[in-house]
Amino acid sequence: MVRTYGLATAASLAASSGMALSACGGNNFTTGNADASLEAGVATAEASGRDAPAPSDAPSPSDAGSPGDAASASWCAGQLSHTFCEDFDEYASVNELFGAWSSFQQTNGSFKFDSSNAPSPPNALEVIGANGAQVIVVKTFPVEKQPSTLRLEFDLRFNSSGNVGFLSAVGLAAIAFGPSVSDGYAALVVGNGPSLSGAWLDTTDAGTSDAGTFKIANATGTFPASGVWSARYAIEVDYTSSTSGCVQVFQGTTALLSPCLPLPPQLLHPSVVSISLGDYAAGFASTGSIDVEFDNVTFDIE
Repeated sequence: MVRTYGLATAASLAASSGMALSACGGNNFTTGNADASLEAGVATAEASGRDAPAPSDAPSPSDAGSPGDAASASWCAGQLSHTFCEDFDEYASVNELFGAWSSFQQTNGSFKFDSSNAPSPPNALEVIGANGAQVIVVKTFPVEKQPSTLRLEFDLRFNSSGNVGFLSAVGLAAIAFGPSVSDGYAALVVGNGPSLSGAWLDTTDAGTSDAGTFKIANATGTFPASGVWSARYAIEVDYTSSTSGCVQVFQGTTALLSPCLPLPPQLLHPSVVSISLGDYAAGFASTGSIDVEFDNVTFDIE
């Protein structure tokens, strides 16, 4: 179930060596767009043409009618305080999810629902990506005033962490500072090892010659075990912790970056933000096949 109240993972990172990775782009991805009714700020941002519109009659949770007993018992039904909530449970197919979110990309990988292992049945979103994967869903939100924090939180499960090369990285979850990850983002990423890291990237042209300016910091703690749902993870942008704003990664209530990762000036005052989930590979080496799942997603703009 989707709940929106009040109001596209990462690419181009580096391994611990600090070398830049390309922000992979191109024309061989599939893109959809379902939020034609967003406020003018979003509509203007999406006019760049990066995300092709989906059919206007794409199903939307807001048009689903009165919830029945099953809907009222869903995980998101108990999460009314969040700006946005998604538990993937009201969709009959992944195509309906694409219609409810703002856009998607699907290159060298696929989406499906896991209906056997979801923390909150019936569905979790499973994303499988090979080398060069750009398999993400994106949801865009207008920002009415300068936020104090942006927080994306989710249940996370690895079925396969791949074999990420030393000069590659794979974005899992990101807060983007515009309608696309190419507008700059803060993200949770998988690097060589495997390892988890937090990172930010400023605006890129999504071309192979421009990786943008970026920073990356290794997270503390052990990498999540395969085949089990780990503690909840979060990527948070805190605009109150310093004059520059700071990126932090959480496992449960434990902060994994010490210190947090300061943001550059160009990412401090967003008028539009997006969240992205999936498998977004970048770099100069292989990543292997990564199979990751998400459930019970919340996003807060405060």
